[in-house]
Amino acid sequence: MMNEELEIKKLRNPLTIHHWPFTMKNCLTLITAICAACTLQAQISPYALLSVPETVKKDADIIKRLEEITFEVTDIDRSSLSVHQIITVMNEKGKSALRFAEYTDKFHI
Repeated sequence: MMNEELEIKKLRNPLTIHHWPFTMKNCLTLITAICAACTLQAQISPYALLSVPETVKKDADIIKRLEEITFEVTDIDRSSLSVHQIITVMNEKGKSALRFAEYTDKFHI
């Protein structure tokens, strides 16, 4: 009788491996997710204002981070001009740099 009661108590134990919510797979998944989140937060944008030296920011109205100009001739009478700019406006005087227009015709590119 004593052995039967002991067996029943073992089956009803809530800390048995079958009822434990944290398995090794769940723990490894959690650790991997935490490590991935930490590395993603550690990356600083290359266009962050913190990366610009104080000597450059001192009297600047705008800071031009990137300018790519691509002129492609696709045919004898057809071409395209692409301009990609990344500009940081530092104050009110630099607001005019946000307007961009490029006018061309078939004689002046």
